[in-house]
Amino acid sequence: MPAKGRAGTAPSVTLKASALRHERAGQLVLDQISLVLAPGDRVGMIGPNGSGKTTLLRLLAGLDQPMGGRVDLAPPSAAVGYLAQD
Repeated sequence: MPAKGRAGTAPSVTLKASALRHERAGQLVLDQISLVLAPGDRVGMIGPNGSGKTTLLRLLAGLDQPMGGRVDLAPPSAAVGYLAQD
């Protein structure tokens, strides 16, 4: 069960990614990706196979570490869930 905030609601969480950069096998996959997701935001991501969609999601969830930039959560104790497609 999620932690409760004021008035019995789930706490607000904001995710901020700044200038993310990532390489795989020497190939630049993501470069200068920045975004802010606030409570209630919904985001869709489309792109061809191999364009970095899964890599970005893994970075946002903290499963992989970016080679540049950072991902911050407010509050810092928050967590991002990730469900692999496999």
